[in-house]
Amino acid sequence: MNKYLFCLLMLPACLWSGELQFGADSAFYPKDRGKSPEFQVWTGFSDSQPILRGDSALRENNNFAVQGKLSFSPVSLGSDLICQLTPLAFLKLEQGIHLGTGWTLGEDIIGLGLNKDGSSDQSIESLSGVVCKTWLGVTIQFDLAAVLPDPGEFSHLVFQSSFSTCFQYYSGADRDEPWRYQADEGENFNGFLGKNRTVLGYVIPRSPIDFAGFILETEGYLGSTASLSRIDDSGWGLDFVEVRLGPLANWQISGGHSLSFLVQWKNSRAYTAESKEEDFFMNRICTGQGQLSFERIALSYKYVW
Repeated sequence: MNKYLFCLLMLPACLWSGELQFGADSAFYPKDRGKSPEFQVWTGFSDSQPILRGDSALRENNNFAVQGKLSFSPVSLGSDLICQLTPLAFLKLEQGIHLGTGWTLGEDIIGLGLNKDGSSDQSIESLSGVVCKTWLGVTIQFDLAAVLPDPGEFSHLVFQSSFSTCFQYYSGADRDEPWRYQADEGENFNGFLGKNRTVLGYVIPRSPIDFAGFILETEGYLGSTASLSRIDDSGWGLDFVEVRLGPLANWQISGGHSLSFLVQWKNSRAYTAESKEEDFFMNRICTGQGQLSFERIALSYKYVW
């Protein structure tokens, strides 16, 4: 692997300060989705400094935060660096970058490579390419306890909604070539995406399960990338908007240990009867939204010290 790529991947570890974290993420899919279980371990840091603070409730906790993470899965190595500015209590601005690479495990689990007719481009050697994702986002957040005249510990009903524009790029792919990353379904393209993540939940006092709520996520390609294959033009549907939703909860164990749970359902494309049996997704013809079906169960462990 190119030495400069290695240095970029290791950047968050080199910049470490503040709070050190370690974690492991896993996801399990039903058999009919044809996806193997996912697993990765990671280590990272987070640190924040007060900035632009004032005496009012809207500005008393303003800060600038930096987060870094180095992650490793059986088929990939990735690195994230995120900067967040909170200029008002209800507003958060974010910029981030992800760099990653991957390799093939056996014949079927592909960490990084082109998706040509459902198979990997074997001419691409492991670790020879890099995936870069960079994004700008804004988050609106609200806590009911902040506006109540006499809030108590049972008053923390929280709402958070994040909107971001992301540009993703794989160095081994042209604009109209799909690619796989981290053993996914191989429907990634170079270009811009729009994403939204909305959470409504309740902070539970005096309980090991300290948070429970509901999450809604949407994601879709933007601009010229979405136009490569539009639903209205009898394409396979690159302008399709993915929707995921489901309940989530966090278990604060003790001594800095925590475990979060997430169950998700996801929508799917509907295809014409003649094309839905095609193995390769780009040979199908999309007619619009399909049914919402169970997608996965995800578990995430984190230790902070």
